[in-house]
Amino acid sequence: MGGRLYGRGHEAMSWVAGVDGCAAGWFVAFWDGKGHWKQALCQDFNAVLACTQECAIVGIDIPIGLLDAPRKGGRTCDRIARRLLGGPRNRSVFSPPCRRLLALCQAYEHEPKQELFRRAQRLQQPVGLTRQAFALLPRLCEVDREMDARLQRRVREVHPELCFFAMNDGRSMRHSKHSNEGRAERIALLERLAGWHAWYETLCTRFARTQFAIHDMLDASAAAWSAWRIHAGQAVRIPAHPPRDAKGLRMEIWY
Repeated sequence: MGGRLYGRGHEAMSWVAGVDGCAAGWFVAFWDGKGHWKQALCQDFNAVLACTQECAIVGIDIPIGLLDAPRKGGRTCDRIARRLLGGPRNRSVFSPPCRRLLALCQAYEHEPKQELFRRAQRLQQPVGLTRQAFALLPRLCEVDREMDARLQRRVREVHPELCFFAMNDGRSMRHSKHSNEGRAERIALLERLAGWHAWYETLCTRFARTQFAIHDMLDASAAAWSAWRIHAGQAVRIPAHPPRDAKGLRMEIWY
């Protein structure tokens, strides 16, 4: 399954995209900054790249740029993001696995997950590894295989909670995105964006929740908003002068 684009197309170069992982693979929200929205469901990151190739900026909720060895608190951008968000939303910013853990991806679908998790924990010592970070290994591998410094000019790492933080004038969301209250407060912010409410209502009636959850769509929408800010020169990058990893990728988060 490649990228399935729904909705009428508009001038390609006026679009940005926000991308979030979902049950079907990746949910992609396209926005033209004016009021037109559309979406795609992609099975893998190559399909994401194919259907967003003419977008000016793509904001994706996945770590880009990895440490060679474990470090307490993760990358500099992860530590800054937690400080900005404060509790309890800072718990949504996990420390990604170091690069050497990507070698486990080949075994991810074939070996018992519990044993593989124990191996990952040993490789990540003395810091350790959360189950959330471990579960993202296949997606991290997908992205890392394709990413290089040139592609990173257009495909940028974002974090939805930081996107909502910026959208809410520097205040973190009060509730978890998995709660009814958290969904409501995020929707209230996104409804300020022209055309978003009608698009949201269409999605809720047309697609099964087995393909993506509502919070996937909300996170991708917020990522698209930050992608537009990057395109317009209004976004913030943390840290301001990011280090590069062994592949030459900047370890940074935009919002």
